[in-house]
Amino acid sequence: MHKTDDIVIIPLNTKIISFLPITRTDGKIFNLPSNQCGNRLLKDIQEAAKINTSLSFHVARYTFATISLNLGIPIHSVQKLLGHKSPKQTEIYAILSNKSLENDMQKWN
Repeated sequence: MHKTDDIVIIPLNTKIISFLPITRTDGKIFNLPSNQCGNRLLKDIQEAAKINTSLSFHVARYTFATISLNLGIPIHSVQKLLGHKSPKQTEIYAILSNKSLENDMQKWN
């Protein structure tokens, strides 16, 4: 984590691994020296995929966090994956979809 200098380890599932390039020997997947470099690559992907929404590292993190929470991944797990020090930082991503609320209410049946 650049802001805190803490190491954040993100376990990858088989679906994610199938999209990644050959694993490097140093344990890293990408060689991105800065957010600016990552954002430039995301802009290239955006244009190639004809996506109208502007992509950035921040948008990717926000999307990952919001979808993870809506999938029912506990907020403390998402907090660790994002490298946040407290759940308060992660709560800003807790925008629940109507479908998530409907699914939660079905638990009462």
